[in-house]
Amino acid sequence: MDSDAEDINETAFAVKEVLSVHHGSRLQMGGRTSLSVGGEMKRGHSALFNWREGAEDYASFLWIMPLDKRFMKIRATYVRPRGSEGEAMTSTLNAVKAIADQVCR
Repeated sequence: MDSDAEDINETAFAVKEVLSVHHGSRLQMGGRTSLSVGGEMKRGHSALFNWREGAEDYASFLWIMPLDKRFMKIRATYVRPRGSEGEAMTSTLNAVKAIADQVCR
């Protein structure tokens, strides 16, 4: 199996896992991406999910990055505060990027 097919299969499995755990969750978008890991840009796949639990709206980012013969998965979930959804998303993305960039240094 080539690397792209393995990446897609791993991503599909991870997406199904998130959708099965959070009742009513929806995959909002997904596809190829890149993320700085250890100071080096790595290719991978990402997905964005939304769902509601009780009175709270949630969003969750998922990144699947192939590293050597394994995958690194990063998932960040946050409450989407009404009126500040964009700020919450930006803050979450910035936090994940900062953490991912420190991995493997």
